[in-house]
Amino acid sequence: MKKGPALAVLGCVASAAMSGVIALALRRAPQTSGEAIGAVRVLANAACAAALAPRGTARALGDALRLRGDRWLWLWGLLGAATVTTMFAAIPLIGVGQTALLASTSGAFTAALAPLVLRERVRRRVFAAVAASLAGVVLLRPPAAPSAAAPLGWALGLASGLAAGLAYLALAKVRGRHPATTAMAYWSVACLAAYAAQFALKAPALPPDAAGYALLALAGACAALAQLSTANAYFHAPAAVVAGLGYLAPVLTLTLDVAAFGAALSARQAAGAALVVAAGLTASRSPPPAARRSPRSALPPRSSCRKSTARRPSTP
Repeated sequence: MKKGPALAVLGCVASAAMSGVIALALRRAPQTSGEAIGAVRVLANAACAAALAPRGTARALGDALRLRGDRWLWLWGLLGAATVTTMFAAIPLIGVGQTALLASTSGAFTAALAPLVLRERVRRRVFAAVAASLAGVVLLRPPAAPSAAAPLGWALGLASGLAAGLAYLALAKVRGRHPATTAMAYWSVACLAAYAAQFALKAPALPPDAAGYALLALAGACAALAQLSTANAYFHAPAAVVAGLGYLAPVLTLTLDVAAFGAALSARQAAGAALVVAAGLTASRSPPPAARRSPRSALPPRSSCRKSTARRPSTP
């Protein structure tokens, strides 16, 4: 497997681990708010960015104070803040599984808009793989009794997917100009500002003990690894391919739920998992399309088309 798809798979594994740790933390302390979970996740991401890219983090802070910097980096950060706040607000309303399902729609948004935003030529088989992955994720949906808060949770989860899809397109726009660690720093600064504003309006419900904070810190470390891996994947592979592989995360989350928490796996969910895996393999093995040649490039060099104006010497 090439470097880009391999990094995307690593990001999915880390994302599934994050979901499992969050589920365990909520089992221990159900009163913990989604805002507290998201804030600890962002702090772990900021610590990772500061350790791996201290200069990039300092630059991100300076640009934030002076309201300057790469607009695509800041768009990536602001959309990332929207992704995190909506996703972790949805978890207490509809649970980790339903939220992961709705957030995974980001791959469909990324693949659909990549030709428009990134000018990438995407093969039809990659589009088909993304559509098949989305269908498989729908089959993975666990049965859940609807509640009064479910519609709001579904709306927040879908908004998280849309914001994430747009955020990864903005990240792909800085490919080759900034390393992934610098992108993490800008993302962290934007998310910390968003949570600071949110906490000024409403105090979060925090974990009751040190073990709860340790679990949230572990979830944040897994999330930081997931973001670093996924960001590098977008720098080494087409956006649509990485988006198709991203649907492996819900499959791995379901597998962890069955293995660690004893959740029942239905035949419908098993079929959905198989469909997602097959589609992900199809997307990862799809070669990049050949570059389209412009009509002008098919012509011979311009100098060779010109007729020589020099007179030939006359022959006797």
